[in-house]
Amino acid sequence: MEALVNRRVGCRATAADLVQDLFLRFWRRPLVQVEELSTYLLRCAGNIAIDHLRSEGTRTRVNARTPFSSSMVW
Repeated sequence: MEALVNRRVGCRATAADLVQDLFLRFWRRPLVQVEELSTYLLRCAGNIAIDHLRSEGTRTRVNARTPFSSSMVW
């Protein structure tokens, strides 16, 4: 499962974090009848990788539009 996520996101550490997050989400979830657990988890892993890439793309676009000046005072 981690290899699938790694292929999508391109970073082993990020893939490990995402798979761990997926496990925790699944663990905390109420009991639900799933016919094929492996298929279900692989689909979830693919989706969590896509969600991660989507959020990274959004973050990159927002950062590109936000000018940063070292003279800005907070």
